[in-house]
Amino acid sequence: MIGRLACLFVCFCAAWQAPAWAAASASEAASPLVGTWQIVEDQSVDAQGKVTARDRDVVGLLVYTPEGRMAVQLMYRSGRPVVSGDDDVASDGIGLGHIGWSGADAKAAIDTYDAYFGTYTVDAARRTVVHHVHGELRPYGVGTRYERRYELRGDELWLMPADPDLHWRAVWKRVR
Repeated sequence: MIGRLACLFVCFCAAWQAPAWAAASASEAASPLVGTWQIVEDQSVDAQGKVTARDRDVVGLLVYTPEGRMAVQLMYRSGRPVVSGDDDVASDGIGLGHIGWSGADAKAAIDTYDAYFGTYTVDAARRTVVHHVHGELRPYGVGTRYERRYELRGDELWLMPADPDLHWRAVWKRVR
């Protein structure tokens, strides 16, 4: 199932065309962020940036294209419901399907997964990247912008909230 989702994600990202009004210019998108990144861990940090908790039970990909497009998917394994077999999944068309869950299982599936795509702009002087969300798992996120501070440390990309009152960090490793 994960293989099919990954294939769908890659095919979708390759085929998706951003609306003309939303595309970032090549000069805005030219960045060392371009490429594919795999999540290493999700961290809670204190006000000084010291790690207070680590979650390594997460998988995910973050893609930045040279044209200014981006997409991210994260799945937290802990607390995620399990599908018992192919009979539990109904597919409609290109692999988009649904599971006959309701209530607590459906909520847990959504709460342990996040995905969105759109365009991005980089402000190298401020070391920030803004994700302009065109589509998201959670409907309220469509049309929003997520501003993140970033640090590059070799093959690692650290993304942190731009809001200094929020204390977390996502550590990504470049996929080779």
